[in-house]
Amino acid sequence: MVKFSLCSKYFCNSIHEVQKTYGMKTCSFLRHLLEMIKSICSQ
Repeated sequence: MVKFSLCSKYFCNSIHEVQKTYGMKTCSFLRHLLEMIKSICSQ
């Protein structure tokens, strides 16, 4: 669970940076990507 939390925090921060750079159009794509990342992290 700790690993999952660290993963999520890191990727949430990354996504926030990307959104600032590219705007909100990327939001749904990034949300989908984050779900994939979460499943990888939780393994």
